[in-house]
Amino acid sequence: MSQPAPLLLAGELKPPYRPRVPQQSVYYRLVEEHFEQIERVWEERYQARLGYWRSFVNEVIYKYLECGDPHFGFARVKCEDCNHEYLLAFSCKCRHFCPSCHQKGWWSLANGCIQRY
Repeated sequence: MSQPAPLLLAGELKPPYRPRVPQQSVYYRLVEEHFEQIERVWEERYQARLGYWRSFVNEVIYKYLECGDPHFGFARVKCEDCNHEYLLAFSCKCRHFCPSCHQKGWWSLANGCIQRY
């Protein structure tokens, strides 16, 4: 489920869809630039304190780096009323690591709670 649409007053136009650009965030650039370095030094610097390098970490990181990038897959979305179309890039669904997917998860949870009560 996606975020609920903002309430619009009669006659107001919905703002146009603006895709996010994760590559512009500081967090994304930090992960992209330093992940391989952390992986290389993990055993020497961090393993004694934090435990061994878990194999799923690589999968989560690489999924995050592809999240929101249409080069790795997208859906074409079309408005049935006005025929406007746009491309919606697939997400990684890596909650707790990807800020965008984590936020979507909270929106879904909140929406489910609201509908139940």
